[in-house]
Amino acid sequence: MSGISMPLEIIYQDEYLVAINKPGGLLSVPGLGAENQDSVVTRMLEINPEAKVVHRLDCLTSGIMLLALGIKMQRELSRQFHDRKISKQYVAVVRGAFDQQQVVLTVPASFDEVARELTLRAAVDAGLPHAVLLEEPLAAFYSWLARH
Repeated sequence: MSGISMPLEIIYQDEYLVAINKPGGLLSVPGLGAENQDSVVTRMLEINPEAKVVHRLDCLTSGIMLLALGIKMQRELSRQFHDRKISKQYVAVVRGAFDQQQVVLTVPASFDEVARELTLRAAVDAGLPHAVLLEEPLAAFYSWLARH
């Protein structure tokens, strides 16, 4: 179980798709083991059995997640994501004075050099001149080390 007891907040729905506000700490899709079954998908399937995954957000990431209603819409939205016809924006809310701190930002391993440069530029614009990027596989590894 995720420990997130609040219901999913549906922020948009029509006959083709559903947009939900995914809370941080909730899996996008079920994982392995009984304790990892609570997810956006399992909750949406209780609301609408036609809900299909189109993309995912990391467990600790909160944000808007789209789900297709039906296999035809899932294929179309998946194609649009693949062809980068749907744009995504990642926004971090940072509080406090970080001008002298080294901040580590985790990014997807799939980030290309342009995305990395834009992320670092955004960090500088946000007052984080000493930001370091860490790819997700390494971030997951360091997180595992910290827990064990």
